[in-house]
Amino acid sequence: MIETEEKRNEFRGLYESVHSLSTTNALGLFSEEIKAQEALEHSEHSEVSHHTAGLQEQPSHGSQLRIYRGQLESLISDSPTIDIHLPEPK
Repeated sequence: MIETEEKRNEFRGLYESVHSLSTTNALGLFSEEIKAQEALEHSEHSEVSHHTAGLQEQPSHGSQLRIYRGQLESLISDSPTIDIHLPEPK
C-alpha cells in the first residue's frame, strides 16, 4: 500500500511517536489543546485588540497534537494509494 521504504519508515516513526505517549501525557496534550482553543474563542468574542488576539492564537498552532496531525496529513497527501480524508479540526 505504501510505495517506498522511506514513506513506510515515516509512517512508522509517526506511529511510534504517538503510540509512545502515555495516557496521562495524551490527556494532557488534549487538555492543553482544548484550553488553547477556548482562549482563542474567548479572545475573538471579547473586546480585546486584534494584536493581543493574534498573540494568543500562536500557542495552539504549535501544539503537539497539531504537529502530529500535520505530519499525518503530509504523509497521506504524499501517498496517492491511501484515500483518506481527515475532517477539518474545530
